[in-house]
Amino acid sequence: MSAVLVPVFGGLGNQMFQVAHGVALGKRLNREVAFTDLTGVTGRVTRKWELDCFGIPRVPNTRAEALFLRGRLQAARRLQKLHPSLHLGVLNEDSGQRAASNHGQVRVCSGNWQGEVFYASSKAEVKTRMRNHTKKHPTM
Repeated sequence: MSAVLVPVFGGLGNQMFQVAHGVALGKRLNREVAFTDLTGVTGRVTRKWELDCFGIPRVPNTRAEALFLRGRLQAARRLQKLHPSLHLGVLNEDSGQRAASNHGQVRVCSGNWQGEVFYASSKAEVKTRMRNHTKKHPTM
């Protein structure tokens, strides 16, 4: 089964919440997760990928691929308002859709996960994933 793709956008804080949710979602679905960079194509403020300091790799994509994925997420959100089964392979947890109901079909997740409730059961895994053992941080 392929990995669930977690789109990453916003500033550093938002990106950290998205990684935390992705780790928890992967555990809940028993699937690998991959993170893709949408920082340059979402919102009014252009952001950049800030997760290198944690050793979080991103799935490489072109600007066209990022724009296509952003459009797919927006279309899925609108379609799910009409009928929950119209998900386009997108798990939109903002809509109340549960991962367990169609986890085999989920290819991309979407939502607003700024809360511990989304990763509380996976806190240890999240902390492990956010640690970067390969880089030394300067002491102050």
